[in-house]
Amino acid sequence: MAVVDSFSVTINGQAVVVCDASPNENLLHFLRRTGRTGSKEGCGEGDCGACSVVVVDRDAAGQPAYRAINSCIALLPSLAGREVLTVEGIGSPTAMHPVQTAMEKHYGSQCGYCTPGFIASLFEGYHRADVTEPAQIADQLCGNLCRCTGYRSIRDAAHDVFSQRRPKPLPEPPPLTALHYAPGTQQFHRPVALDELLRLLASDPKARLVAGATEIGVEINKLFREYPFLISTETVPELQDIHASEGWWEIGGGVTLTRIEESLAGEYPALQQMLTLFASRQIRNRATLGGNLATASPIGDSAPVLLALDAEVVLRSREKERTLPLSAFFLDYRKTALQPGEILLRIRIPRSPAATTRSVFWKVSKRREMDISIVAAAFHVEMENAVVRKARLAFGGVAATPSRVPAAEETLCGQSLEEAREAVGAILAQTFTPLSDARGSAAYRSALVVSLWEKFVSGETSALHDESVTFDTDSVWDVGECSRALPHESGVGHVTGAAHYVDDTAQRRSMLTMWPVLSTQARARIREIDTTEAAALPGVETILLAHDISGTNNVGPNRHDEPALAGEEVFYHGQVIAVVVGTDVDHCQKAAAGVRVEYEPLPALLGIEAAMQAASYHTDSHRLARGDIDAALAAAPHRLTDVFSFGGQEHFYLETHAAWAEPTDDGGVYVASSTQHPTEIQTLVAEVLGLSRSQVVVEAPRMGGGFGGKETQGNLWAALVALAAQKTGRPVRVQLDRDLDMTISGKRHPFRAEFDVGYDDDGHILAARIHLVSDGGWSLDLSQPINDRALYHLDNAYYIPAVEFSGRVAKTHTTSHTAFRGFGGPQGMLVIEEIIGRIAQVRNLAPEIVRSSNFYHGEGESNTTPYGQEVENNRLDRIWTELLKESGFARRREEIQDWNARHPRVKRGLAITPVKFGIAFTFTPYNQAGSLVLLYRDGSVQVNHGGTEMGQGLHTKILGVVMRILGLPRDRIRMMPTRTDKVPNTSATAASSGSDLNGAAVADACRTLTARLTPLAAELLGVQCGATVKEDEILWQDNAICWSKDETVRIPLAQLTEQAYHQRISLSVAGYYKTPLIHWDWAIGKGRPFHYFAFGAAVSEVEIDTASGMMQVRRVDILHDVGDSLNPGVDRGQIEGGFVQGLGWLTSEELVWNPEGRLLTHSASTYQIPAFSNAPAEFRVRLLNEAAQPRTIGNSKAVGEPPLMLAFSVREALRDAIAACRPSGELISLASPATSEAIYRAIHPEAFDSGMN
Repeated sequence: MAVVDSFSVTINGQAVVVCDASPNENLLHFLRRTGRTGSKEGCGEGDCGACSVVVVDRDAAGQPAYRAINSCIALLPSLAGREVLTVEGIGSPTAMHPVQTAMEKHYGSQCGYCTPGFIASLFEGYHRADVTEPAQIADQLCGNLCRCTGYRSIRDAAHDVFSQRRPKPLPEPPPLTALHYAPGTQQFHRPVALDELLRLLASDPKARLVAGATEIGVEINKLFREYPFLISTETVPELQDIHASEGWWEIGGGVTLTRIEESLAGEYPALQQMLTLFASRQIRNRATLGGNLATASPIGDSAPVLLALDAEVVLRSREKERTLPLSAFFLDYRKTALQPGEILLRIRIPRSPAATTRSVFWKVSKRREMDISIVAAAFHVEMENAVVRKARLAFGGVAATPSRVPAAEETLCGQSLEEAREAVGAILAQTFTPLSDARGSAAYRSALVVSLWEKFVSGETSALHDESVTFDTDSVWDVGECSRALPHESGVGHVTGAAHYVDDTAQRRSMLTMWPVLSTQARARIREIDTTEAAALPGVETILLAHDISGTNNVGPNRHDEPALAGEEVFYHGQVIAVVVGTDVDHCQKAAAGVRVEYEPLPALLGIEAAMQAASYHTDSHRLARGDIDAALAAAPHRLTDVFSFGGQEHFYLETHAAWAEPTDDGGVYVASSTQHPTEIQTLVAEVLGLSRSQVVVEAPRMGGGFGGKETQGNLWAALVALAAQKTGRPVRVQLDRDLDMTISGKRHPFRAEFDVGYDDDGHILAARIHLVSDGGWSLDLSQPINDRALYHLDNAYYIPAVEFSGRVAKTHTTSHTAFRGFGGPQGMLVIEEIIGRIAQVRNLAPEIVRSSNFYHGEGESNTTPYGQEVENNRLDRIWTELLKESGFARRREEIQDWNARHPRVKRGLAITPVKFGIAFTFTPYNQAGSLVLLYRDGSVQVNHGGTEMGQGLHTKILGVVMRILGLPRDRIRMMPTRTDKVPNTSATAASSGSDLNGAAVADACRTLTARLTPLAAELLGVQCGATVKEDEILWQDNAICWSKDETVRIPLAQLTEQAYHQRISLSVAGYYKTPLIHWDWAIGKGRPFHYFAFGAAVSEVEIDTASGMMQVRRVDILHDVGDSLNPGVDRGQIEGGFVQGLGWLTSEELVWNPEGRLLTHSASTYQIPAFSNAPAEFRVRLLNEAAQPRTIGNSKAVGEPPLMLAFSVREALRDAIAACRPSGELISLASPATSEAIYRAIHPEAFDSGMN
């Protein structure tokens, strides 16, 4: 085989020659560095799908097939000779593919960063005739994560386009040929014969087999490993063969999981269930069964089911071939029976008569799909007359290797399942001694081994473990009914890859890049930093330390307590000490690893309790009070006192922090940043560089999600690229790796609430003393106003006659926690909802009655908050009444009670919860906005404002405002990126006030323009019709100005603007708005901090499997108040996306730090945001009718944050379902997040009494 230093791959129909690229380089990296930036990196490990592209391949029948794959872990040489389609090749803005059209039509993109990956998966599904039902759509799309939409709009788009597919014939994939690619010292071999593969494997001890690279690709990206000698298995016929022989299925070690699914066609139900849960479609399209077994992962999903099926493995070397039972293949942790030079040639699975067998596979994890097992169990029994003749019980996740339990199998044989239940359970309880980790505790794992066995014996099934995913397709809105039905302003760009984000632009230019040096200590004094060896490495331009900062070493938004680069001391594990600036990421990574830092460890405080014991706080207490709290508590018939602590949340915006900067020729600097607050970036960059603000221009193009995480946390990266650009005189870029972003960046604050509440027999709350402590992390950031907003929202929707609310921010040694959607409001509201849920339980009252009986109501005191603001336009009762009726709440409550009575092991729950959320920045000066509207002589318009677009539809709503005021069509208006040299001194796009503030500022500019031009318009129309036209008779519509008395009398806008220019009438206006009536005084704890309140309610129904604690949201009904919606399609998406994000915070998203302060949940594989099938199966959303809000833009209301709190209904529904498992009136202790383990613990507290954790 000839050695080559180049190969060809066809990308979007064009042959591309790859020269001198490392065999370790992945396809995504190559695409982006060569300007094909439609595909995005969201995780770097194949777990989010943002990088998905399509490869032309063949299915199990040998027919051409499109396969979506994860380009971030697909090694570039493995695509040699193949044809690849990226989002740009699927369709263009002027010629979109049907899947792209459907996604835009259904508002399937918000921030758009995940969208190119969804398009690739949808494109594969479009060309699969078998993808028609909801379960098949869910399986097709389960490998794509979205943080914005809540998935409903995407599944509607999929259902729509798949129901009317008109696929074109697929191209024939060319046969793959042998390849020996060897640029430099690295080699990639693709042999076409087994003997050649075995020879290569024996020739070099560094040789490593690679099939789909779903593990090696992750090791390269995350562990920074290099593989100098790779051997592909893809073209060896024996490894690709799959066939049925007498009594066996023979599966080559290199056969992909997708081909196994297609070939076996459901012959093994347990195996089919495993494959569905194993991983995403993209992974299954590349991963091989042999590769998964050879990794010997103790938490791998395939091994338990194959052990239960008595599978064998055939091993082959140059000298011999041997067969082992799979149970003998796993020797120890990550160790197999494979000898040097030996490969796993094929897997053999015996065929069993279906009538005599029962096989199941169950996987327990934090979410159903795209997750690693906490415990996996496979049971296979062969029975005769209900007596077990053969049994196999296999488990993963509970030992160093996947394991069978022979003692239990022997005990089971000769008995019925029920007869052997207790004896087998006792054996299982003593067999394993699992470990605790970030996914689950040892006690939980031990309990699951037994409870899953008991589930098997019972035969009772649950929707989550035993049924296919389904979803309702009747909830689809006809988007044509929206009176303001503009599609997303960037929707076409999102679905075609034409929308550029910060790093997309940087990738198209020659720039230096950077990689940080991070602290490995939670707290320590820095003794020495030695950069000598690192600085001498190839590709390193410079290494920046604290002393290189020419201005002020601070990126903290309030206090100057947050150095950009650590100087004398580090305060959390992951704090940035230095940055290596160089020619590419690989060189920078290697150099960063070579920087030597000597520490003197110091005591670290981890968690709120530790901080409280050490009296470590960032702030003094703030307090809100009403009435005589001591007297009211003393007089209350009942008291509830406790401490309730709950966790934070990772933002997990799909676009990680990104920025680039370049120096200007006049000593200034230009910065492009993915930020919610360009003015703050401008301010802090100026301070770090020692410049005036006027010398710094910051541009914020679209963001791939923000959620509050880019309000302050982008300051650091903008400052560092600007500093590097200043020092090197060259443009410098950075986009953080997902693990870096999660390690370094702040989260939603964890909170501790200590409460003492008095209430009466009917559950009316009479008094509440609540003290909040939030974990601020190492620096203050925005923790004080976040804690304050939690205090403001401790009441949620409820009138409490006597209160004392206080709050304080703890100082710990973790990352500095920060803004997150709701800005402390969700934490405060969670506390009061927890309290009401407990009161209802201990009093055995209907929670919905307890909630509504405590609502704000009437006038005066009972409709006034503890801080003195009246709850104006109170719509709580109306929303509550309408939603109870239209959701069928009372009927469903009876149905669930009946259902629970008939199902001892699977329970359902139902709950309704309200939301009252204040809208405005609580710091009054932030409630202002500016705009700059430019009307050109041809009648076209540019719109600039201070808000930033992160997917929430701000630009879309403002576009609609301009269209309505100026009477223009969409294509005559251009929304401009936010820049500090266009609109200065802006506030952050946050607090749900983006449209309220910026929309009003733009409207002010537009109205000024119309007022300025109206006299001229009246004059010109009068000339045209020969009559007097009054100024108040002018209409701006249809790209023209017309007379209201006779609309045929009209002038094109371009004609008016041309005349205005000649008459020297200015056609540009700076608009301005400030929120009226708001004021606040912390000295007395009174005022009007909010412009108005947003209201809503949600009914949620859940199902839990008591054997595992896993749950499914069956149905959600939402009625939400958005005033007169500026864009109902956008608002619906915000409601759904906010709800699902709240669902994640309250159920699956668990942040875990180890005792040394290192974040363990720092990646897409260890931190579980909701996936496609976590969205409610039925998702019914309605906007409140006839709900105009006075004194706002278009009588609308904010919608960004309030819907997140609607997800409290899921938590309360879980409480309801758990209560069905426990004695009546018992207080349910449910942690937050209510993970599967937390739910299991609440149902089976006795399983954790041993102290095992």
